[in-house]
This record gives sequence, C-alpha cells and structure tokens, in this order.
Amino acid sequence: MTIKEWDVRVRPDVELEGEGLEIKPVHSQKFHWMLKKNEGADKHYLMQLYCGMKALNKPGRLVYLSKDDLVIAEFVLKLDDPIKDEVEAEVKLLNDSWAEQKPPAPR
Repeated sequence: MTIKEWDVRVRPDVELEGEGLEIKPVHSQKFHWMLKKNEGADKHYLMQLYCGMKALNKPGRLVYLSKDDLVIAEFVLKLDDPIKDEVEAEVKLLNDSWAEQKPPAPR
C-alpha cells in the first residue's frame, strides 16, 4: 500500500474487522520484562503500526506475542494518536534525506 502524500509504501501484517494489526513475536524474557517495567510498546513498532493505519485509514493494534508461553499483550492506537506528529516528522526527515542523497544526522 502506498501513502502518496508521504511517498511511503507499507504493508500491515493483518487487516481484521476494520483494524490494522502489527504482530510482533518476542522472546518471553523481553515480553515479561516489558510488562513488568510498564514502559509500554516499543516506539518504533508503534510508528510502524501508525503508517499501516494511515494507509488503511483505520485504527490499529500492536500485538506482542510471547514466543515461549504464547501470552499476548495489545496496544491500541487511533488515527488521532499523538504519535502521528512524530511519524510525520520522521517521514519528512527521511524523504528530505533521500532527496539530498545524504543520510540523516545521527541522533
């Protein structure tokens, strides 16, 4: 799928019942550590999900699957989630860098 205004192509893992899904299988140690620390989902996965949502024009869920014990955790995003601004800024940075044929500055 292409997001023309961003000049980006994305492929959501699954489109199910009006939502985009990104499914991330992770080692159970990472999974349970993530829940114990209560830090939420990895930002880059949420940004990836948001791109898929934008392409589908639908809300989405990031689903972590613990590979060793099959426990799941879900994080829900809506199209007006604050991460939208971060995703748009990142896409602009990458598109500008591509146009200039220079890598973005390290952060």
